[in-house]
Amino acid sequence: MRTILVPLDLSPASRQVLQAAVGFARAEGASLHLQHVLPEPGSLGLEANGDTENRALEVICGKARSQLQQLADVIPPNTVQSCEVSTGAAWKEICRAASGLDAARIVMGAHAYNAVERLVGTTVERVVKHAPCPVVVIRGPARLWGAG
Repeated sequence: MRTILVPLDLSPASRQVLQAAVGFARAEGASLHLQHVLPEPGSLGLEANGDTENRALEVICGKARSQLQQLADVIPPNTVQSCEVSTGAAWKEICRAASGLDAARIVMGAHAYNAVERLVGTTVERVVKHAPCPVVVIRGPARLWGAG
């Protein structure tokens, strides 16, 4: 069965992206793999090798998994094949997952730039450039800097 990778940032716009992905899955007879990527522990203010920090990261990952599952629970049964929470550079993790799944496509959301993203490029731009499969970008509502 074909797989569609759906990276979600767990923002309110994630539902819009997920609805679009469900439409693609129905049309193509595919299943969905939901993904959320957390930044590296160091960028979260956590050190990667301390027990307290590892437990904190486990809690954060657990909450993200729970949110992915809540999203999966509101779409038609048997549409979601799996959910994944990973850590690292979002675009690299998305491309890694797409390769590992042999994904037919990636369906992901985009929102307005902030100043930093304009300087270094967005996750979407990097995924489009490096993805091993087609990428469909769902335009979401603009997000204000710091309103995230």
